[in-house]
Amino acid sequence: MTVKAGADATGGTLTVMEQALPAGFAAPPHVHHAEDEPWYVLEGRVRFFCQDQAFDAEPGAFVFLPKDIVHSFRVDDSAPARMVLMGVPGGVERFFAAAGEPAPERTIPPAPGPAELDRVRALAHDYGIDILGGPTPR
Repeated sequence: MTVKAGADATGGTLTVMEQALPAGFAAPPHVHHAEDEPWYVLEGRVRFFCQDQAFDAEPGAFVFLPKDIVHSFRVDDSAPARMVLMGVPGGVERFFAAAGEPAPERTIPPAPGPAELDRVRALAHDYGIDILGGPTPR
């Protein structure tokens, strides 16, 4: 993830982040209580889930995931994806900074394992995010 503009640079109104994700990566079902999440797909194919609806997104697609609604996504198994995440209002980058670590190089990392998800789940609550149980659908 690369922060293009964070809450500090936008007066708290917006976060813009570029995300490079490996093939098959899945964000678990979760709920943001502080921010809406607009997404723009740059490369790859991604299936987004919002409540009980699914959206298949390819390059050029825009998807809006509102706060306080359960949502998730899964990158297609065939190739990695690159997307722009916008958090409105800004600040979601603080969660990702606390949950992750700086990359040693600009390459797509492997997907995290179950133990990592448990650690991130506990941390997310401090940032107004509830990571729910269960796998992301296909």
